[in-house]
Amino acid sequence: MGLAPMVVGELYELVAHIAADGVTVIVVEQFVSTAVRVAAMRRSCSTAGFTQQGSPDEMPRPPSAPTSSEG
Repeated sequence: MGLAPMVVGELYELVAHIAADGVTVIVVEQFVSTAVRVAAMRRSCSTAGFTQQGSPDEMPRPPSAPTSSEG
């Protein structure tokens, strides 16, 4: 069960305002396209650890999700 889209929008507006004040905000989000709208830095991880990092512009697409055969 997730949050209603309106609540998510309000939450990310608040996160953007906090970050604009110079506060570091760490967001753990399964929907990457939502989080990168307010991100200055992005890191992707898997069970093996961090797999990518950089600005959202440097990493326009999330890494591929492992298939069931890859674990």
